[in-house]
Amino acid sequence: MISHRLFSVLCLGLLSDGAHADSVRCGSAGLSVRVRAGEEEIGLPCVFAHIGLSEMLLVWQVEARGPVLSTNGSREFKVWDPEFRGRVRVDPDWYRKGNAELRVTRPRVSDSGNYSCIVRAEGPAEYCARVTLDVNSAGSCQCPRLSAGWIAALPLLLLLPWAGLLL
Repeated sequence: MISHRLFSVLCLGLLSDGAHADSVRCGSAGLSVRVRAGEEEIGLPCVFAHIGLSEMLLVWQVEARGPVLSTNGSREFKVWDPEFRGRVRVDPDWYRKGNAELRVTRPRVSDSGNYSCIVRAEGPAEYCARVTLDVNSAGSCQCPRLSAGWIAALPLLLLLPWAGLLL
């Protein structure tokens, strides 16, 4: 198992000098999530092909701000951005479930932006998903909710980038 300290160094290297989400084949198209500021909790989806390895690396980052949260497959998470401390989490069993959804408590307007979820396993296996979060001031928008049909189809849609790896 990679130590958390060593992983922190690897994570910083991964996210600096051009080695960011774009180099992980993270497509420009992604899901958009619109919410009102102050909602109790929202989730930014990151569903990937279940590999089940504990040696997987996970990084959630915001474009132009840098990393938000990372982990090396252990149950230890590092929150990099002080604005998110105490407000973000990922299920500790994310790598077993194939779901690294970023849960944000009490979203703020300043949380708006383009988020990338980067999952890397040993070898060439890597996955990247983009999610745009739009947080509006309370009462300023009619924020649509995802319908049950879209929620049911979401795992299939997010697995499409993996289709070539699974063949």
